[in-house]
Amino acid sequence: MNTLQTPSNKAPESKRKGLLHEYIYFFRLSHISKKWLAWPICFGLLASLCEGASVSLLVPLLTGIIQKDYSFITQLPIIGEFASTYIEPLYAGNRALAAFLVFLTFLAAAGKVIFQYLATISTAKLVRTFTNRLRKRAYERYLSFGKLYFDKHNIGHMQQVLSTYLYRVTGAMSTFQNTLYGLMMLAVYTSILFYLSWKLSLIVITVFPCLHLLLTRVMKQIQKASEDQTRDFTSVSAKLTNALSTIPLVKAYNNEKQELGKLSELSDRIESLEISMDKKTNIVHPIQELVALTYLLLLVILIGAFIKIDSNWHIANYTVFLFVLMRTSRLFGVFNALRSTIALSSGPLNELITLFDNRDKHFITDGSIKFEHLQESLECQNLEFTFPGGSNAIRNCSCMFAKGKTTALVGASGAGKSTILNLLMRFYEPPRGQIFVDGVDLNDLTLTSWRDRIALISQDAHLFHDTVRENLLYGLTRTVSDEELKQIISESKLTTLLDSLPQGLETHVGDRGVKLSGGEKQRISIARAMLKHADILFLDEATSALDSKTEREIQASLDTLTKDKTTIVIAHRLSTIRNAHHIIVLEAGTVVEQGALDDLLNKKGHFFEYWEQQKV
Repeated sequence: MNTLQTPSNKAPESKRKGLLHEYIYFFRLSHISKKWLAWPICFGLLASLCEGASVSLLVPLLTGIIQKDYSFITQLPIIGEFASTYIEPLYAGNRALAAFLVFLTFLAAAGKVIFQYLATISTAKLVRTFTNRLRKRAYERYLSFGKLYFDKHNIGHMQQVLSTYLYRVTGAMSTFQNTLYGLMMLAVYTSILFYLSWKLSLIVITVFPCLHLLLTRVMKQIQKASEDQTRDFTSVSAKLTNALSTIPLVKAYNNEKQELGKLSELSDRIESLEISMDKKTNIVHPIQELVALTYLLLLVILIGAFIKIDSNWHIANYTVFLFVLMRTSRLFGVFNALRSTIALSSGPLNELITLFDNRDKHFITDGSIKFEHLQESLECQNLEFTFPGGSNAIRNCSCMFAKGKTTALVGASGAGKSTILNLLMRFYEPPRGQIFVDGVDLNDLTLTSWRDRIALISQDAHLFHDTVRENLLYGLTRTVSDEELKQIISESKLTTLLDSLPQGLETHVGDRGVKLSGGEKQRISIARAMLKHADILFLDEATSALDSKTEREIQASLDTLTKDKTTIVIAHRLSTIRNAHHIIVLEAGTVVEQGALDDLLNKKGHFFEYWEQQKV
């Protein structure tokens, strides 16, 4: 079973359990160890202690400047003992003590800079590693979903989740680190403020409820705008993917203006939401600054009054108090930035939570029996299948696919042919006890061993934007010799194509093989299937999009490929299944006829009608 489905990695369900719970889940999912989180915290703590030390030393430094005497340093705790033991006996006088105090202040400030840098780069490494690992887990998650999920969801939206949304969520880690560092600094600064004047410190504390009340409403509006923006980004990605992936259709119908109009409408809405969010996020800092400046003005007036009333109050203390207070007020901007970041990342975080939620992902469960080779047959017994939220696609379908024979599935569009193929390949989860491989339930076979022995050639040849060689060897775990590759190229009638390409096997085929014709792409698909040495072949209208001449050429290659192989063919062109050993006719998901070609024609039933229609 895929690791993402194991109980230990079970994704959180739709009920939100809080930001911290969700990030802890993603940390565990990305295998981020606790020590990775500890280093930024340790460096941040050391930086804040050094900052506190450097600021605390400003009081005696300023006091000495005002009094023009530094002899009191020897009476201070900790540094006084060191000064009286080592500095004063060797270098008597104010200058030596002042220089010693300046050196300590510089040392503490330099330590703060160094440790803050270490905290920053350790956080950056954590964010990069977290992003990389979570991106891989998210991609692995997508790959683990059943085909039904991809049938219902837009590829552009998935790309948006893997790029923009994921970066927003992981990028918030830097803000968290800054907030944690700010919290440490706040604790240090608050201690200094209360040490200098507990009365003024109590007055200062009243500013925080005011800021909280002013900003809470703004943050809720930012969060709502973020979620609206995320939904609109998803719609933009979907429209871009739809238009750019069907560009021939857009141009053939002169629909460029209409497509641009649809995108412009959404893009304008995103612009309005972003402008609205910019206004709200950027007003946070001015509000904070205005409130802080107002309090600062009041504090200056209070300090002046206190000094006038009590001459024992030292100017140095309150000068440092104001200095620390200014630094403290800036720290609250970090907390507001965190609230803003959380609000902005709310929408993307919801998308990631949904991605790792197990609902509606249509997982294909793994079996425990290793499949080696087909011994007798594939068999469907009273097969039933209903698409989620849809109609019954397959109804009481019973049929057999014999080893080494070619069996054709025939019927009108929507008859259930492709659905049966998807069930046999286990792209869809078949009901238990209804599809058997040599008498063994298909669900009991391991997915890897089963898919190792099957190959698919469809109407739309699936090629990557890569070289011919890489497309031929895709998915192979064994080493293919040059002799074998040359033989397969010859058997699949690829020699002429490769001779005409500028770089032969190393030629890039373009996005989805756009540089090649339909027949050339099919030849590559056939050669790829030959190299896989699969026992069971699935041909899904492999020649329906080709002209008659190319079809005959491709059919010759297919005859080579399918010789002595168990082959299941879907074909609308009945001429392509003349050599089929067995034909199954489907209507509305039910088998209405089956037998050899001549027998079905002699019955003059459903198959005969299809035959006559195409004959005409």
